[in-house]
Amino acid sequence: GPRGIMELAVRYKGEQDGFSFAKDGYVRADNTDNDLYFYVLDGKDYLASPNQLGFLRTTRFRLLPFRGDYDEVTAELAKMSSLPGEDRVAVTPGDWVQVMTQDKTFALLRVGGVSGEGPGRRLALWYAYSPAVGAPVF
Repeated sequence: GPRGIMELAVRYKGEQDGFSFAKDGYVRADNTDNDLYFYVLDGKDYLASPNQLGFLRTTRFRLLPFRGDYDEVTAELAKMSSLPGEDRVAVTPGDWVQVMTQDKTFALLRVGGVSGEGPGRRLALWYAYSPAVGAPVF
């Protein structure tokens, strides 16, 4: 599936404040195709499910308990049997996050850098998307 880098703006503070894995591109946070958005609360950076904004898509997240390069992370991920279950997750640079979309497709994210302050804050993410339903194969 697609792989790339996205840079999300803080929710409602820029045109690139949401991302659709199926469309492999940016959408608005409140768009019906959106899979995730970024916001800041009490000094922490979060990725969140659009359903928190209303009757939108439900995405689930799991902050992975290990770090390392792509091959190390995917090897460890293959040993895990549970599915992502959180509707938001606090992230820091270097974190790996598994995502399950409403369509039961999966993405793997690596949190890159955070830049800017206030409404100009941005979160960079590397992603790999697995478009096969129910098959988190990266």
